[in-house]
Parts: sequence; C-alpha cells; structure tokens
Amino acid sequence: NRKTSIVVQASGTGSAVSNQGLPAIEFDPYAVDSSGAMKTAIVAIDNYYSYRKTDLAFVLDSANDLNPWGIADTKMIIKNNGNVGIGTDSPTSKLQLKGDSTYLEVRK
Repeated sequence: NRKTSIVVQASGTGSAVSNQGLPAIEFDPYAVDSSGAMKTAIVAIDNYYSYRKTDLAFVLDSANDLNPWGIADTKMIIKNNGNVGIGTDSPTSKLQLKGDSTYLEVRK
C-alpha cells in the first residue's frame, strides 16, 4: 500500500527548480524518492496584470528523467475567468480541447 504525500509550497519557498517560486501543491507518490524530483503539481499562476487573480495549472511531467515538473508540463488549466483548457494553456471558451484527436467521445 503506497500512500501519496502532498507537499504544499508557499510562494517563494521550496526548491526554485521544482516549483519555480510559484505557490503549488506537489504530489509525491514516493514520499520523496532519492532524486527528490516532484513530477506532479497543482500550481497557482498569478497574473500580475489582473489584480492578483490566479489561474490553476494541473502539471504532470511525463518525461522519463529525474527532472522536476516545470510550468511547460501543464496538461490542464482553469483560468481565473472560468475557462478550462486541456492541451492548451490559453483557452478562449468555457471548455477548449486541443490535441491530436479529431473527435471527442462522451459516454453515458
């Protein structure tokens, strides 16, 4: 039974390489492995030009290496205006999907 530990980083703390100084909840399935590299996080991205309103980025580093996540590893984002993007970090509608697939499958 492996349990996931959650590491909450406040702005400007923690490893600058890991969370780039951004407020983040990092998920470490190995309770800090020998590399110390966090691969998954939910990150609050502050847009300084929007009166401190933040976006939430769901970051998953899928590279087979010992490097930690970076903001470029964002897979899904919830913008402060409510728009959600999957495969894009700048959605222009309430739900925007971007990827290689030409169809969307919804099942009941």
